Amino acid sequence: MLMVQVTRNPVLKMIFNDFESIYQRLGQLYFTGKIAREMSRKYYESLEKAITSKNKSVYHRVQETMTRAQILWQEIQ
Repeated sequence: MLMVQVTRNPVLKMIFNDFESIYQRLGQLYFTGKIAREMSRKYYESLEKAITSKNKSVYHRVQETMTRAQILWQEIQ
């Protein structure tokens, strides 16, 4: 939601607000696992470094993490 707010796009914010309760429930389920918490921590650390260094690898970091998160979700189910 923070990234949506930064865009200052009111339509995008309305869309994401509609899904807030789903994010809350799924986030609680996802972050109960130690692996998910550690993966997220590492992701945000590497994302911060990529952004602050103006590294072009931001897209690849996001894509790689989303692929790993999908696998983790499949294991949770």
